[in-house]
Amino acid sequence: MNPNSSDAAWVIELMEKVKLTDHRQKPGTNINKGLQAVYEMMVSQEADERRRKLIPPPISNSTRHVIILMSDGDYNMGGDPISVIRDIKEFLRIGKSRSNPRNEYLGKS
Repeated sequence: MNPNSSDAAWVIELMEKVKLTDHRQKPGTNINKGLQAVYEMMVSQEADERRRKLIPPPISNSTRHVIILMSDGDYNMGGDPISVIRDIKEFLRIGKSRSNPRNEYLGKS
């Protein structure tokens, strides 16, 4: 949502500032909450694009998304993230059409 988010150098600079030691004081891995935040940003951006008369909204129709989660392993709090993954795929209409499955609109790491 940050206006600088399309500036790769800015994003890289922020990522380089992330320290593993910052996470050591926070037990638990809540992948569900992280993916829920991504989903909510997508929905919010789509609403904004519709208000600006961008039809169809690029966020859900032509933007290719990559979700990168940095984790120490499996989730151990916040519940199973599968339902949010399904919501994101539904939002992007992934797997809805056999002739155009749209798998390239969501890359996962």
